[in-house]
Amino acid sequence: MNTVVYNALCYNGITGVWSIAVTQFTTVLMACIILTFRSVFFDLEIIESDNSAAEECSSSLEDPNQSNKNEEKKKIIDQ
Repeated sequence: MNTVVYNALCYNGITGVWSIAVTQFTTVLMACIILTFRSVFFDLEIIESDNSAAEECSSSLEDPNQSNKNEEKKKIIDQ
């Protein structure tokens, strides 16, 4: 009786865990391949920007006093 339970838990359990691991690995591998082909299939449109939107965004995030300091530094450098 003990050997039957031991075989059921150990050997069959290891086989079950191994099959689950292989299935999950295969699923993740196929997902990566599908995502790669999906990114290749859809052409990405690259839009060149003059960075005016990025400058506006960054200037709105800056401290208002910081921009005054930057202007003062520019004046000092220009002199």
